[in-house]
This record gives sequence, C-alpha cells and structure tokens, in this order.
Amino acid sequence: MKLADLSTKVGRFKETDVQRFFARLEEKADGPLVNGSRCIEWRGYTNEKGYGRIAMKGVGHIYCHRLMYELSHRRQLRFEDVVMHVCDNRLCVNPDHLDLGTVLMNNQDRASKGRSAASKRGGGFRLTEEKVAHIKMLLGEGLVTPGQIYRNFGITHRQLWGIRNGRSWAHVKYNDRDQAMLALWD
Repeated sequence: MKLADLSTKVGRFKETDVQRFFARLEEKADGPLVNGSRCIEWRGYTNEKGYGRIAMKGVGHIYCHRLMYELSHRRQLRFEDVVMHVCDNRLCVNPDHLDLGTVLMNNQDRASKGRSAASKRGGGFRLTEEKVAHIKMLLGEGLVTPGQIYRNFGITHRQLWGIRNGRSWAHVKYNDRDQAMLALWD
C-alpha cells in the first residue's frame, strides 16, 4: 500500500491530529517487500521499546500502528485487541503489514522468531514454589534489591510485582527453613 492510497477518514479522531500523524510518515524506498509493499515508518516520538506514539485530542496517547489499523479498517479497537507487525518493524504503520491478533498469537510469533525473553534463555523459565518462597523471604527481609532478584531468578518486573503484591503465587509462604537459603546470597 502507498501513502497516497490511504484514506483520511478520521472516525473518532480530530482531522488536524490525523493530518499531523500522516505528515510524520515516511514511505521506505528500500527494505524487504512484505505482502507486496515496503514499510511506511513513523518519524515522530517513540517509546523506550521503539514503538511510535502520538497524542490525539480527546483520545490520549495511542500507538501509531494501532491508530493506522483503526483508520485503515474504519473501526475502533478494543483494549484487548493486539495489532501485530507482519514485517517485524516496530515503526511500520503500513496497513498491509498489520494484522489483528491476540496476546497469545503475538507471544507465539515473537518466540518463534527468537525475540522473546523465554527464547533468549533457551526455553520458558519456570518458577517453582520453592523459588517463589525464596523470593518472598528475600523481599520480606529486605536483603536484596528487586534488580538482584530479576537477574538471579531470571524473572521480569511484572512477575516480581505479582509475587510482591499477592497477585500471583499468593498461596506460597516462606518459613524459617528458608533462612538456610540465605547462604546462597552471601
């Protein structure tokens, strides 16, 4: 798809915001062909993970690839809808390169291409009740920083947050015998 072919139908967005969005797009002359076209890249603000974001009046900040999906398909996405990049280019907003999927589909696609944390560790990291009890003990005693726990247990910030706040592994408690495990950190 070419930039000139895209509709400027705005739907729930202000026309001036849509014009500002389109003004920051660049059609790539090189790069691989995906679904018969090249990437159209966002040339504005990107977040720390490399995804384009734009502020839209009355809507708030929105990911650029989600915005383009809404504009090109003339429908509002639900919160749980996942717009996946077929081209694996986070800056791309070419509608021909965007597919609607689920979190599961996106995670499987990412893992199959070797871009997930699990694939970098050589398979999914599994927490056990013993490891979670150890984490809870370390947190409870204030013996280590969250960063040390992330690195030593190979878990994410979200996993640690869930453990800390009882959203996950709530049934696991730590006890006195876990004090012996402190030797691992000395």
